[in-house]
Amino acid sequence: MVAFEVPRQLWTPMLDALVRRAEGSAVRLEIETAEVGDQEIGALLPLRGIDVETKGSDRGGLWITVGRDREELRHLIQDPVRLFLGQGGSGEIAWIAIEDGHGGKTFVHFKELLRLEPGLLASAHPTPHQPAP
Repeated sequence: MVAFEVPRQLWTPMLDALVRRAEGSAVRLEIETAEVGDQEIGALLPLRGIDVETKGSDRGGLWITVGRDREELRHLIQDPVRLFLGQGGSGEIAWIAIEDGHGGKTFVHFKELLRLEPGLLASAHPTPHQPAP
């Protein structure tokens, strides 16, 4: 498994491409913070979206939405500072990790590995800093 850091200017197109590919796919949502430790907040729920907030006091935050029509879970990552993709040996994406400015991490683990369009990771950089998946 290799972690790629996605440059901030590519977050929106990268996340849009990932969501187009994975919308409705089962994911596990996990957070890791100093306050609560490691905690799973959603297991095998369909991914509905990952969106950058463009307005209001949460501007610049990332919303992750999972669940079904009647049972939707939304998780806000305030002050996101780094975004990583975990890529398996065959090029599929296994997880997304987002670090916030307070040391917290949010992980989106895909039940089924995602294959992305060729060249989409061309601007992402492999990094020795690999958040634990």
